[in-house]
Amino acid sequence: MKKNQMSQTRFVLFLLTVISTIFIQAQPTITNVVPLRVTNGSTVTITGTGFTNNANTTVNFGGSTAGFTITSRSTTEIVLNITGNRSGAPTVVVNGNASAPSALSLIYVAPIIRNNDDSIRINKIYTDFDGFWESSSTSNNSANQPNTSHNLLGFEFNGVTYSTGVNDASLSANNVSFNAQYYRAFSTRGVIGRTHNNLFLAMADLIDGTAHNALGNPNSPNIDGLTSYDVLIDGLNGLDLGTGITNFNTQASIKFTSDNIQPGPSETFFTDNIPDVVFTQIAQPNGSDIYYFSDIDGNVVGTPIRLTLASFSPIGTYRLDLFTFPNNTDIDIATPNGNRRVDQRTRDIRMLGLRFSDFGININNYSNVHSLTMSAGGGADLAFIAYNTESFKIKAPVIISAPNPVNICKLPYNDDVTFSVIAGVDGGGATPIFYQWKKNNIVIPGANSSSYTIPGPVENSDFATYKVEVFNDFGAIVAASAVLKLGGQTSVWNGNSWNNPPNNTSSLVFAADYDSSTNLLGDKLQGCDCKINNDVTITIASNDVMVLQNALSLEPFKPAEFNVPIFDEDGNQTGVMDIPAQQAGKLIIENNGSLVQINETANNSGKIIYKRTATNLKPFDYVYWSSPVEDFDVSGLSSYSTPQFQWNPNVANPNGTFGNWTAASGTMNVGEGYISRVNNANDFTVTFEGAPHNGVYTKSLSGTANPTPSTNYWNLLGNPYPSSINAEDFLLANTAIEGTVRIWTHGSSIGSYSSPFYQNFSQNYNPNDYIIYNGTAAIPPGFNGKIASGQGFFVQGISGVGSVTFNNLQRYKNGLPAYDNSQFYRNSAQDNELSTSLEAQKSVMWLSIINESNDSHYNIAVGYVAGATYNKDRMYDTTLGDENGLLFYSLLDTNEELVIQGRPAPVDISDLVPLGFTAPSSDQYSIVIDQISGEFVADKDIYLEDKFLNITHDLKVAPYNFSSDKGTYNNRFNLRYTNNTLSIDDNTMLDNSTIVYVNDGQLHIKTSTDFDAIRAFDITGKQILSYTSSGLGMQDLATPFSFSNGVYIVQIDFNSGNTINRKIVK
Repeated sequence: MKKNQMSQTRFVLFLLTVISTIFIQAQPTITNVVPLRVTNGSTVTITGTGFTNNANTTVNFGGSTAGFTITSRSTTEIVLNITGNRSGAPTVVVNGNASAPSALSLIYVAPIIRNNDDSIRINKIYTDFDGFWESSSTSNNSANQPNTSHNLLGFEFNGVTYSTGVNDASLSANNVSFNAQYYRAFSTRGVIGRTHNNLFLAMADLIDGTAHNALGNPNSPNIDGLTSYDVLIDGLNGLDLGTGITNFNTQASIKFTSDNIQPGPSETFFTDNIPDVVFTQIAQPNGSDIYYFSDIDGNVVGTPIRLTLASFSPIGTYRLDLFTFPNNTDIDIATPNGNRRVDQRTRDIRMLGLRFSDFGININNYSNVHSLTMSAGGGADLAFIAYNTESFKIKAPVIISAPNPVNICKLPYNDDVTFSVIAGVDGGGATPIFYQWKKNNIVIPGANSSSYTIPGPVENSDFATYKVEVFNDFGAIVAASAVLKLGGQTSVWNGNSWNNPPNNTSSLVFAADYDSSTNLLGDKLQGCDCKINNDVTITIASNDVMVLQNALSLEPFKPAEFNVPIFDEDGNQTGVMDIPAQQAGKLIIENNGSLVQINETANNSGKIIYKRTATNLKPFDYVYWSSPVEDFDVSGLSSYSTPQFQWNPNVANPNGTFGNWTAASGTMNVGEGYISRVNNANDFTVTFEGAPHNGVYTKSLSGTANPTPSTNYWNLLGNPYPSSINAEDFLLANTAIEGTVRIWTHGSSIGSYSSPFYQNFSQNYNPNDYIIYNGTAAIPPGFNGKIASGQGFFVQGISGVGSVTFNNLQRYKNGLPAYDNSQFYRNSAQDNELSTSLEAQKSVMWLSIINESNDSHYNIAVGYVAGATYNKDRMYDTTLGDENGLLFYSLLDTNEELVIQGRPAPVDISDLVPLGFTAPSSDQYSIVIDQISGEFVADKDIYLEDKFLNITHDLKVAPYNFSSDKGTYNNRFNLRYTNNTLSIDDNTMLDNSTIVYVNDGQLHIKTSTDFDAIRAFDITGKQILSYTSSGLGMQDLATPFSFSNGVYIVQIDFNSGNTINRKIVK
């Protein structure tokens, strides 16, 4: 064949192909139209042949193109959206060539309009906001405006209250009578449409973690990644009223699968008055929406209903944030990308209840129902659409048991954390279900089973909101979110009771006033953390304790706002409102009360009020203070115009040494002590106000060396916390200081005393009035070792450099009772109260030396303590200070003088402790036992050996009285625990052979063994008689004894070296 002949042949074939194509396209045919029974929003699919996928293909109904739009085309299918009254048989036209009219005709079912109809209006709702909330009208009171997720518990409809099954017990507990029902949110697998500029995610104000802001936070882990689909099926039973979607437009529709209605035993649900479907509206309604039931092909079953929700009165108000979506995106997958500015944004809540009879659903057509469709009209604002499970049994998943939240009060936490869900299918059956776990709305790859485990140890990055979406071919539901958080399960105080009894892992929320004196459960109020709402006052009474693992948060003052603009979703101002002022949350801790915190990094917000009272004051007393709160001005320590002072160990004093008081002003330093004078003899209370101190504080030490070591490097510190600290823990943690604290007791009135702390005052206080405390004991006895909040105290540095550290370990020990905080500013009434918390665990004796007139005394302690040695111990031995007057002390082998001496536990009965004293004048003195603890209480004897008089005296029987000239005596007395003057055999022999009596003014002594000296003492221990032989032993003696009637002790020294004591009565 020639070349031009081949070309002509190909051209002819091409023309035949084009002609054939035109011929085929010109002959469209319709094979099916589904559905046929339609209404506004119905989607109609025309299938056939000869169609095109472009505008060359059109559809008409008897020549009319009204009442529908074409949404998609292909060569075999055309999809229509019904927008109005559209009936009849469709004709397809392709390039001007029409098909034959379909043999299948559409039947348009006009919606019934139900506007402003009180018979379908729900007029009261009950939710679990803040524990329990009910509302039947709008509110301008923010306290009555939910601002978090909250689940529908029940509602009132036509005069009857129906429960939803979420928490019927809560309704009963709040005295609500109800008809028990069970509602679930309709599930859906299809939210159809495109986003637009006025489509918003509507979320209660606090869900994004920020309160009262004009702008929500779209990057919050609780917001980021959410879809419109998520918020329609979340919450308990899917009934969360605090989340939703607003402004569905005319191109959006939602199909809720409801296959199929299951009739009850008497089929009364077709005719009863109980709502079968509940509709929600949670923003500003605009336009109208159409709702209808359909069969599996989309045919309308019964009658559609058109609702203009703006015509119904609202039943509540809530606070919300609005979040935008990317424009023109598939609505079912779009996630928030920004926020919508709202000023004091609130929106009203409306709810409607409809029955099957309202939709024309009856015994004859119910079996055809497959789904419920909402065709939006531009202003639909949904939280959910719920159904009564007595009316429907839907093949979509249902949550039988949701994941439980996990609260970890502190890290490290080494165990695994597992979330689990139990799900089933509504109505039963073997329909498979699937799972997808999400972390902060982001899919967790591979997490597709009914449980999800976070392997330990838990890290900060694991704290998040975990959700599981359970789905099948008929729908889905999101189980109630399970939060893994650093904190506790919320326990809310409503003014009368807790919604959950608090424990040490609870997040305490005070929504109403609280006073521990009447409301405290147990020995302390404890929690993981604590929040105090606006306009709420919490009082921790005297001797009561609040213990928190983490932070304390007091809501700040919110000033009143006037003429605040109100805007709609389009940004148009619709009015103004006034917002009243809200006072800051308030925590008042009364005198001797405590706030204890465990976590040293917990950051508190807000100010507390802490009261501390100094009692039994004398005129012109100075009180030692420290501040338990931040930024407290030292001038607040006195209500008078009196000076306040700090101690500076580097400033010269009139004695020519270093250490003096300097005037104080401004903010009190953390961990530093101050003194302030009161004018009158009264109790005096300082009210500290500020953020409570918490955590680690370091205070530098300083000082300049003095000639006398006992006056070196004194620093005045102060307890920085609103709770007491354990002095022994403080001393163990700080090796840069001697192991002793000194706390002033104010035991004596101001007078002419020589004091290392008051050199520049003409009138000083008695330096012996300081409590001296170390790891062995306190002198005088009675101090329990807990340095009270607000208390200043002295320590002595080992050198003039270094620092001390305060930390929370000094405030509390887990598992132990809270530390007592009542021993601020000691007084004499407390001095003889032995502490059972510390001293009773040791074997300690407290001794005093007292002059004859009983106006001067000195205390010491000797104790047997685990950890102490016979050498000088920083923690257990305290050296006598640079003091004057009557002094008393024990001695080490190095002759170091100690006011407190610790020795190894347990008590060694062969131990001997040298004692020394300084007598300021010739006088009669007594050594007495003040108190004893430990082994000395039970069976240990305590003897005082007077080596000058060769007397061993039982101090448990009576004080030891003696005479002394002025001077210092370090070799006269020993403390011992056995009477070694006699052996048992010698004692028995001498006792049996010695007779001592008084007759006719003569003291008679007869014995069978030679003795060489006698001494007699009155009951006070004063020696009244002494007789010594001239070197020859005696066995019979009579000597004058002209003393008054009474009890006397006669001491006889035998030539053998033994001594016995005999008591006589004249």
